[in-house]
Amino acid sequence: MKRSEKRTLNQNIDCVRRVLLNIKEHEKHNDPKRLTSIYLRYALDEFAKMNLYTSLSAQKSMNQDVIKEHVIPHKVIMNMLTNLENPNHKAIYNIVSKYFIICRITKDEDERLRIAKLVSSMPDDWTIETGSVFARYEKVGIEVIKI
Repeated sequence: MKRSEKRTLNQNIDCVRRVLLNIKEHEKHNDPKRLTSIYLRYALDEFAKMNLYTSLSAQKSMNQDVIKEHVIPHKVIMNMLTNLENPNHKAIYNIVSKYFIICRITKDEDERLRIAKLVSSMPDDWTIETGSVFARYEKVGIEVIKI
C-alpha cells in the first residue's frame, strides 16, 4: 500500500496489533525500548485525526505560537498498549479511541506543563480507571474544546 493511500480504521488497528506482537518479541531479547517505541509511535500517528482538541488560547492564537501535543503522553499510552495481555482489535481500539488525543496548545501553555513537570507523565493522583484524560491540563488551567 502506498503511503498516500488512506487506510481503514481496522487496518490501522491491525498495524498497531502487529507492532505490539513485535514488541513482545523484542522484549524477550532485551532489545532497547526506544527501538520499539519508534515503531509504535508511527503506527499510532495514523490515529492523529481521530480525537482533535484545541485549547481556547490556541484557538485565538497565531499558528506560530501553537504546538500539537499528546493529551496523554505517548509513553503512558505505550505502556497501556504494551501491558495488554491480549492485544486484540477491541482492546486496542478502546485504548486508542479514549486516550490517543491530540491537542493544539500555545507555547505558554506548554511551558506551564513543563514547570508543573507534566510533559511526559500524568499527575501523581491520576488513575486510568477514574482519572480525567485532561488531568494534566486541568492541573495547570488549560481549557480545551473538541475541534
